[in-house]
Parts: sequence; C-alpha cells; structure tokens
Amino acid sequence: MIDLRIMKNDNKTMSNSNTRIENTPTKPNPLTGASQITEVTSAVHEFDFYRDNTGWYIDFPEFLAMGLGTKADLAMVSGADTMLEYLGNGNNRVTTKFSDQPLEGANIALKMCARNGWGATYTTNVDAIPTVWLCNVTKIIFGGTHPPQIFVKTI
Repeated sequence: MIDLRIMKNDNKTMSNSNTRIENTPTKPNPLTGASQITEVTSAVHEFDFYRDNTGWYIDFPEFLAMGLGTKADLAMVSGADTMLEYLGNGNNRVTTKFSDQPLEGANIALKMCARNGWGATYTTNVDAIPTVWLCNVTKIIFGGTHPPQIFVKTI
C-alpha cells in the first residue's frame, strides 16, 4: 500500500485499494507545477499496468484526478513497455509490487545508469530487456526522486 502525501490547495483525501493521497497547501511539484509530494511512508508500491490499443500505461487515477498530468504522462515507453510485455506474458493487465529495496521473488531488478530532467534510464537483469526508461511519474511514486535501484515483482 502506498501512502503518498501530495499537497494541493483543497485539503481533501483521495484513495483506492492501493494508494492513499492527502492534499494540503504547498509549493509547486517539479513535474507539473501543480502540487508537491512531501512524504512516502511505504517502500513497497503496488500498481496495475494495462495495455490498450495505444500501448502500456500505469493505472494511476489519482494522478489524473489531481491534475498532475494526462494519460499520455502515464505511458510506459522506451523499454518499460517491453518490460511489461515480458511480465504480462501475453496478458493486457499486469499487477506488480515494486520497491527501491530488494523484494523476495522479484522478477526484474533495475539499476539506474543515467538520469536527466525528463526521467531515468535503468539497466535490467533480464537479457530480453536491456534498458528501461522511466519518466518523472516515478518520482511521484518514490517521494521526489528516481531511486538508484528498483525491484519489480508480479503478483
């Protein structure tokens, strides 16, 4: 379960079974200028990813509801889509747990090899997936930074 504290100007709480987001006044988010994350209280995150006719996306409705971006910002591209094809094994939906700490039974280990203002590139331990690029939505999930390593496990 993720406990993201995303600050905005309406002091409301949004939640689903995997994520709780609280809003409170703050400075702009570096991703969008709309809000700022102050705390992530869990190192293990659980998200669904889905494939439609345009590609793979993270299922993160709170991101959209809070105006942090659009569906296009949630697209999994540049190796992340290949990783989800691998994890999905032909399915159009994949549920994962991921963490910046080792996960027992992790399918994939990512190690950061480059970073810029738009995201970070990771190498993997899977030959079929040489690199994965993750955009700055990753920073929202991990409390404002791209972690040096990420472990991914399908559930």
